[in-house]
Order: sequence, then C-alpha cells, then structure tokens
Amino acid sequence: MILDNCVDVCKDIELLNILSIFKTLISLVTIIVPVILVIFVIIDIIKTVSSGEVDTKKLWNSISKRIIAAVIVFLIFPILNTILRILPFSNLYYIECYNCADKDNILQITKTNAETELNKLASLIYKLDNDLTEENYNNAILLFEQARQAIKKVTDKNFKKTYQSELDRYKDKLEEIRKLLNGNATNSSENHNNSENQKNINLFIGDSRMITLCNYNSLCHVSNDGSTCYSDKCLAKVGAGISWYKNTALGKINNIIDADKKYNIIINLGVNDINKDGTRVARSYFYNISSYAKNQWKNHNIIIVSVNPVIDGKSNAYNSGIISFNKTIKESIENSNLPNIKYCDTYNNLEISPTADGLHYDNITSNNIYNYILNKCL
Repeated sequence: MILDNCVDVCKDIELLNILSIFKTLISLVTIIVPVILVIFVIIDIIKTVSSGEVDTKKLWNSISKRIIAAVIVFLIFPILNTILRILPFSNLYYIECYNCADKDNILQITKTNAETELNKLASLIYKLDNDLTEENYNNAILLFEQARQAIKKVTDKNFKKTYQSELDRYKDKLEEIRKLLNGNATNSSENHNNSENQKNINLFIGDSRMITLCNYNSLCHVSNDGSTCYSDKCLAKVGAGISWYKNTALGKINNIIDADKKYNIIINLGVNDINKDGTRVARSYFYNISSYAKNQWKNHNIIIVSVNPVIDGKSNAYNSGIISFNKTIKESIENSNLPNIKYCDTYNNLEISPTADGLHYDNITSNNIYNYILNKCL
C-alpha cells in the first residue's frame, strides 16, 4: 500500500503494532507448519520402511495429504492478503491498516505524525510572537502535549531523540511566553524589538539547502527540474554562490521589496563557495551585503545565517572552511556597527547532521533551522 494512504487512514499506532505482530505470526505459521508437515512425511516413510511391510498406496495417501496440507497452509495467507488488497471492501479501516502494518510503514507513519504535530506547534508559537494571548498560549500547551504523545510512539530511537530535542526547545520558548503573560519579562525593550521584527515580511535567500527549507514550509514552488524555488518569500537555486547572489539574486530581491514595507532579508549562502578556508569568501559576501545594508536596504533587517555542517570529502566544502567562514562573518558584523545586520548561529546552536550525500538536509532538519531562525534570530 502507498505510504501516503497509510498515513491518512492509520493513525492508531497501537493497532498497527498489534496487526504487525499478527502478520509476523502468520508469516511464521506459513513457514513452520509446512516444514513440520514435511518432517512428518519423512517420519512416515521411515516408519513404513522400518516395518518391513511397505504399503505403497497407503504411504502415498499419507504423503499426499500432508503435502496438500502444507501447500494450503503456505498459500492460504498470501492468497487471502491479495484478495483483501483488490476487493472493493479493501478500503475498510481495519483492512487498510492491516495492509499498512509493517515495520518500515509504522516508522514512517510515526515520523509523519510527530513532524505534523511539531509543525503545528511551531506555527502556533510563531503566532504567539505576534498575538500574545492567553487563549493562544493554552492552545499551544495542548499542541505541545499532542506532539509529546506523538514523539513517544516513534519507533526509531535516533529520530525520537531528534524530535524530543526540538520539543525541548519549544518547551523553553513556551516557558518564556508564560513569563511574558505573567508580566515577568526581564527585558521588555528587547522583546518589543523582537516582536516588531516578527511583524516584518520574511524573504529567504539561499542555495539548494534553502530550496528544501522553503519548499517544506510552502514558501515557494520548486521548478520542474528541482533547480530553483522562486517567489516573493524565497529565492533559492541549486549551486547558488556569490556570483548568483551578485548577478541574479540582488536584482530579484530589489524587485520584490516594497518600499512601503519592512523586510527581514534572511541570507544563507556560502557552502558552494567554501573549500578548506572560507575567510576570503566570507569577506566577499559581507562586502556585498553590507554595502546594500548601508544604502538600498538601510530600512530593512538583514539576517546572515551561518553555513551549516557538511561531511568532509563528499563535496567541495569542508567543515574547516565553514568554521572560518562563519567566524569571519560574525566578526565582520560585530565590527561593522551596522544596526540592521545580525548573525544567526544555527551551526553551534542546533544539532545538525547532513544526509548521506554529505551536503543537504532532510525535511525535519531543514524545519528545525527554519524555526530557529524565526524564533531566535528575528
């Protein structure tokens, strides 16, 4: 059964686990019973031969019955399962769940459920930054509990640990919000500025990593060939680097920006330019970004997001170059005295692991980065 259908119809993980055990037992029966019957056939032959009186007809009847029984047992469950899949009533809830009940499907369903609940929680927490009310907070607490229950059911320990880490960050955020509601905020000026920044229009700029982030959060539509993701909320291109930024992105950004509105221009580029030393590349990026921050973008906020980890040797980028790039960007911002440029350190503040290709991130990691930017860097 197609996994998407399983996710839609089977949300009862306890039922899926029971059905999975039942299917395993059935599989064992279809193997063990025929083996046992074959053993009985061998025993019958040995007994008949040992008795010295071989009744061929009687022996053949006994063997035939056992072979037929073994074949029936071996085939009955696969045939039944096939019938259940193709008959019109196969859309019944329990039958569909039965067809979905295997280890891989259960893992994917529990992951999908956990990610869905975490995303709903993240969206409401983001809403709280703009609409801080007791009702929204209480709804967030309910979503937090739903996410916690969904994470408990994830069957893979590593994924469960990742989701729990994200949930813990949301817990800290909810505690901060609770203090704000109680009037115990310790830095009202900073919170006010953050709230104002959250009201700005977010525009994300980046490379293929940003395509995953923007696509997963419905900020743009990916082109048919998967190479670009352009909208008024996100500009991203596979292989994008400093040349693309200067020759293509800047023009598109300026076309998007409305002079009467204020933007958070969020830039996450550099991995395609970095080798083993990112210092020179970082200086080139900062020079181009800061020149706009002083002029065309002086009324907007620019957030430069750290370049995040890779697996060395899988691409042209190396972690040594990424570290030097991030260090140079951070120091350049600190020394610039430009109030509208900010460094967003996701490299050190998130647990980030690339996928097998050593360069890109899966949806949940991309979403963690996205939520960190929204909740900690704006």
